[in-house]
Amino acid sequence: KKKKKKKKKKKKKKKKKKKKKKKKKKKKKKKKKKKKRKKKKKK
Repeated sequence: KKKKKKKKKKKKKKKKKKKKKKKKKKKKKKKKKKKKRKKKKKK
């Protein structure tokens, strides 16, 4: 009796997709201007 040889199946490798990172925009803070109070002069 002759033995039959089994054929091995080759597995296909899947390619992984690279994800792009999004850059976050920094918000600029506005500086508030202080108003100077005028002093009243006493006569």
